[in-house]
Amino acid sequence: MERERIAKPERAGERHRVDYAVVEGRGHVADGKDVEIWARFDDAGYLWLDFVSVGTTEPKASYPVGGEKSAVQRIDPILFV
Repeated sequence: MERERIAKPERAGERHRVDYAVVEGRGHVADGKDVEIWARFDDAGYLWLDFVSVGTTEPKASYPVGGEKSAVQRIDPILFV
């Protein structure tokens, strides 16, 4: 049985900086010079990991967090209890 993504509607619209993430088996560090990593709850309360060029707000890449087929294996710091 496939694990479902869990929505947290009470957190919709929240954004948090992420220092380090593992996506598709590869580690990524937010250097603050070229790339920022953000964890974002969408309007429905689902968690996404966004890679954003510094000085912009539009993600270069976004990955859903959670569920059986999630590409995201780790987010640091963990702020989402």
